[in-house]
Amino acid sequence: MGPDPVEERPPDDEPRATQQAAPVLLPGYEHDLEAGAGLSVTPGNPHVVIHTTESPRGSYASIRNLWRGRNNWGRGLPHFLADGRRYVQLLPLNVGAYTLENKAGGADTNRSGPVIQVEICGYANDDFTDAEIDALAKWLADLVKAGISLDLSQHPHFYGANEGIVLARYDAPQRVSAAAFESFNGFMGHQHCPENAHWDPGRLDADRVERIARAYLGDESPDEEDDMTVVCGHSDGRKFACWGLFKRHLSPDELGGFLYMGAKDLGTNDGFLALLTEVPRHKVDGS
Repeated sequence: MGPDPVEERPPDDEPRATQQAAPVLLPGYEHDLEAGAGLSVTPGNPHVVIHTTESPRGSYASIRNLWRGRNNWGRGLPHFLADGRRYVQLLPLNVGAYTLENKAGGADTNRSGPVIQVEICGYANDDFTDAEIDALAKWLADLVKAGISLDLSQHPHFYGANEGIVLARYDAPQRVSAAAFESFNGFMGHQHCPENAHWDPGRLDADRVERIARAYLGDESPDEEDDMTVVCGHSDGRKFACWGLFKRHLSPDELGGFLYMGAKDLGTNDGFLALLTEVPRHKVDGS
């Protein structure tokens, strides 16, 4: 979203969509639709823009209330509001959101594609947690499963603070052109969008998001290694830091069914290779 979650954005030149088609909802998610809200969509390549609300984790209720009622949609009503693993749909997928600035001329920032937008409770300065990365990846995979033709391999580098670039300006070097935005077919951040000056969502490991999303889609290609590290126990009481290739993506809280992994003895730093068929309920970076 940007530095101030209640910032008023310039009004879009199409205030509301005429919703003649049935609203398109993402199966398996909570729905809290704003009746009548949404901008008309310019058909093209669908793509995703990720924002942070610049409010604390756990602030779902207060942020959701910012957008209730017709007079508040212009404050940045997105398609989805996320808080941790919870993703709630606020707008149908077949209308545009209000989350980006849209200047005269240039890109149709809120309507091109469509551009599907999510606001994640948190700050651009904060690192994403494992759970947040997993939930984002699953949501992207679920969009693809629902028929949104995203190319998950398309994602720019997501910059964080102190990387030698002034990110929060209209002419920041990480922003794409209007033409590139409208032809884009993957996922990017608010920091990449033309005609905008915010730098959220900050640093995000987009390669990891892609790998996890592909795992949710059933892509088990062995050259896509999950970088999640877990702690595994040995029968003699030793503990090992383990990593490797998974049969499927596993939640950060419960891991099992490893296909192959490397392991490192946390006591001696000796490395070896382990072949495990099942390791139930091991915690990430825990016992």
